[in-house]
Amino acid sequence: MKFPKRIITTGITAALVTAAALAAQTLDQAAAASKTDLEKALQELAALRNDIKDQRIPLSREINSLEDQVIAKRREAERLLRLRDSRTIDLSSLKSEVKAREDEVAYLSCRNTRARSTPASMSPSARFTAMRSATHSSRRTTRTSPAPTSSSSSSRS
Repeated sequence: MKFPKRIITTGITAALVTAAALAAQTLDQAAAASKTDLEKALQELAALRNDIKDQRIPLSREINSLEDQVIAKRREAERLLRLRDSRTIDLSSLKSEVKAREDEVAYLSCRNTRARSTPASMSPSARFTAMRSATHSSRRTTRTSPAPTSSSSSSRS
């Protein structure tokens, strides 16, 4: 069977027109779906922007509060460090003062011991000279030797 050329051409043309119509309909549907998706995405974006805007102010306040707390903690730490340093300096000065007082006590006890050991028969000027020379010599030995302990001073008496 031989089909006339015209029928075949018409059949092919009809098939092409139908395919083109289906393709155009599919493109229109795809464009409509894309437009719907775009609108939905824009609405979600606007909602997210509003949420961010609503959360920004409380978060900013919380950050400021935390920064104030950090500043307060740093000030407190610096104050405590200064207090510790001050106490260390006070302790050092107290130790120096105690050492000076111990040296003074050692000097005075040595001087009193020498004054008692000078003979009463000496004239007052000779006694003064003896005490003075003893004082000067005890100053030299006190500065270079450690202070006598209470047990060693009681053994001298």
